[in-house]
Amino acid sequence: MGKKSDFTAETSKTSFLTPHVFSDEYRFRLEIEEFVQFLHPSSPYQKEQARVMLHVFQGICERMMRISELRSEDIEPMVDFWLAAIRIFDGFGIGMNDIQEAAKMIEKTSGRFEILRRPLFLKRFLRKICEVKDSECGMEPQIVATIITTFQRNAFSLRSSEFYEELGEFWTLCLKVKYDDVYYSTVFYSAVFALAQAQAVFKVKKELCRAVYKEILQPMHRQIVDFKKLKEVEMKKAKNDEELMRGLAVLAGVTAASGMGLVYALENSVHASGDNVHPYALPWAHSGPFSSFDIASVRRGYEVYKQVCAACHSMKFLHYRHFVDTIMTEEEAKAEAADALINDVDDKGAAIQRPGILTDKLPNPYPNKKAAAAANNGAAPPDLSLMALARHGGDDYVDDGKAYNPYFPGGIISMPQQLFDEGIEYKDGTPATMSQQAKDVSAFMHWAAEPFHDTRKKWALKIAALIPFVAVVLIYGKRNIWSFTKSQKFLFKTVKGREPPKKSQ
Repeated sequence: MGKKSDFTAETSKTSFLTPHVFSDEYRFRLEIEEFVQFLHPSSPYQKEQARVMLHVFQGICERMMRISELRSEDIEPMVDFWLAAIRIFDGFGIGMNDIQEAAKMIEKTSGRFEILRRPLFLKRFLRKICEVKDSECGMEPQIVATIITTFQRNAFSLRSSEFYEELGEFWTLCLKVKYDDVYYSTVFYSAVFALAQAQAVFKVKKELCRAVYKEILQPMHRQIVDFKKLKEVEMKKAKNDEELMRGLAVLAGVTAASGMGLVYALENSVHASGDNVHPYALPWAHSGPFSSFDIASVRRGYEVYKQVCAACHSMKFLHYRHFVDTIMTEEEAKAEAADALINDVDDKGAAIQRPGILTDKLPNPYPNKKAAAAANNGAAPPDLSLMALARHGGDDYVDDGKAYNPYFPGGIISMPQQLFDEGIEYKDGTPATMSQQAKDVSAFMHWAAEPFHDTRKKWALKIAALIPFVAVVLIYGKRNIWSFTKSQKFLFKTVKGREPPKKSQ
C-alpha cells in the first residue's frame, strides 16, 4: 500500500485561494492562530488561562459551525489548536464530562472539513498527539479513541477511496499507541475493534491482519488474563481475611469459654464436697467501698490470735513492722516484738533465741509442718495470714468458730472449739464473749491479709474526687487537638511533570 503525502489529494485549484481579509474564513483563521499562541506554554497569560480559556474555546467552536467548509490550509491550525487545548485540559485536570465534550467537538471539527481532507486531518492529529511527550500532555485515551472512531465512521459511511488509501498508515499509527491501565486499554481497544470491523468492507492484506493480531489482540488478551489473575488474587485475599476473622472469632470464643471454665473450676475447688453450707452475710465495718477497718476490733483480734490461735497457727506473711501506725504505735510494736523469742544464729553459727525486732515475722509455733501435723492428730494447722481471702465467704466463714463447722467442706474440722466466754481478758476492758472474740479475730485476720486496705480505699476516694476535673480537662484537650484533624479535608492534585505513567509506547 503506497504512502501518500498529506496534501496530494487536492484536486481543486480553488482550495489554494487565499480568503478575503473581510471574510469569515480569514477572521476564523486569525482567531485560531491567536488562540494557539495564547495557549502556548511560554505565554505570559498562563495564570489567566483557567478563567478565559473555556469562553474563548466556546466562541471559536461556534464560529467554526458558521463556516461552510474547512479546507487544506486549515488542517495545521486546527491540529495545533486541538493539541494546545488538550495540553491545557490535561494541565487543569478537567473532569470526564469535559473530556467527552471535547471529544464530541473534535468529531464535529472533522465533519467541517471537505470529504477529501478528513482523513488527512485525522491522521495528522493522531500523529501529532502520538509525538507529544507525556510530560506535556496526558495522552487521554478518550481523545485517541475519538480520532479512531471518527476515522472508522467516515470510512464506513462514505466508503471513500481516500480513507482506504490512508488506512495502512493510520493502522501504523494505531499500533504505536499502548496503555498499561486496564480502563485506558478498554477505551482504546474498543475503538480499534470498531475500526477493524469497518475495515471488513475493504480488501486487506494478510500482513496487516497479522500485525493487528500480534500488536493489538495478543497484548489485550494478556492484559485481560493479568486482570483476571489480579481479581482472583484480590478475591482470595478477601477470602483469607474473612477466614482469618472467623478463626479469630472462634479462638476468642474458645478462650472465653476456657476462662469461664477455669474460673468455675477455681471457684469450686474451694469446696471439697457438695454438703457444705454457705455462710450468711454479716455487716462488717470494712465491707463498704469506702469504709475502713475498725482498728479497735483489729487490735482486740490480735489479742485473741496471740492468746488463743498463735499456739497452733502461724502468720508467716505478717511482720511486726506492719503494726506500726496501724493498730499500735512504734513503741508498742517494738515492745510487742521484744516479747517474742525468735530463733536465729549467732556470729559463730550456733543456734540461739533472741528478742524480736520490727523486721521479724510473727513466730511459727512449730519448727516444721510435720511437727505441726504430729501435734494436731495428723492435720497441720494452716497459716492464717491470707485465710480471710482464701476461704469462700471470707470473714463470714472465719467468724463461725464452732468445733463442728457446717461451712467447712464435709462439715468436719480437726480443730476443737477454742473460743469461750471470758476465755481471755481484753486490755481495753471489752467483755470477752465468744461472739466478740470471733468478730475481733476475723477482723484481725482480714487486716493481716490486706494491711494496706485502708490506704488503697483512701487513694481510690481521692482519685474518684479528681475524675470529674480530669475528665473536663481531657475532653477539652481532645476537642482542641483533634477538631482541626477531624474537620480538615485533603484534595490531591497531580503536579505537572510528575504524573503517574499512563501508557507505554
